[in-house]
Amino acid sequence: MVRKKKVLILLTVLVVVGMLNLITAGGGGAIPIMTIELTEQGNDYNMTPTRLKFEFNEKLYAIQVREIEENYTRFLVMTLDMDNLEDITAYTLDDSFDLLIGDMKEIDIDKDGINDVLIVLNNITLENLEKRGYHRVVSFSIKRINVKKVSADEEGEVKEEEIIVEEEIVEEEEEVEEDLIDSIEEEIEESSLEDTELAPPNLWQRVVNWFKKLFKLR
Repeated sequence: MVRKKKVLILLTVLVVVGMLNLITAGGGGAIPIMTIELTEQGNDYNMTPTRLKFEFNEKLYAIQVREIEENYTRFLVMTLDMDNLEDITAYTLDDSFDLLIGDMKEIDIDKDGINDVLIVLNNITLENLEKRGYHRVVSFSIKRINVKKVSADEEGEVKEEEIIVEEEIVEEEEEVEEDLIDSIEEEIEESSLEDTELAPPNLWQRVVNWFKKLFKLR
């Protein structure tokens, strides 16, 4: 009777350990990790649960496809630990959200108040992945957003400031041109006076001078 109890206890311990191992493997097992580059043109992806790692403003972040259901997909946004990149659990979870087919979401990656990335969920399909059997595959795109949105009022103010600056520049150029013209005219007048004073007498003046000498009328 004692032996049966020991065997029963041992079997119970083995079952519990097996269940814990199964939970650990299912919840924290290794997942594929892909390094990508954010672009303004955007990139399309078709995948099962995967982590997409990328660099942004000299830090490493990741967007992870966590769950793929029939009509929605759950995404995780995380900041990776730069000093422990080999450990897939070394991250800070920044956001978690679900997208339905056709939905989109803008994400502020570095938490500076400006959205940096746009995710669009295009489709979810059930595909036969050879040895892995049938699995759901999500199709989505990731696009970088690096242009700050400017309201119509702000844009109008910027244009008005540009016009004022341009008018001030034109007025300054006109004043410089007028000063230059005045300076050139003064130089011409002075030069004409000097030329007149230094110019040799003309023929009539020579004749008058000759008569003065002749009749001693000086």
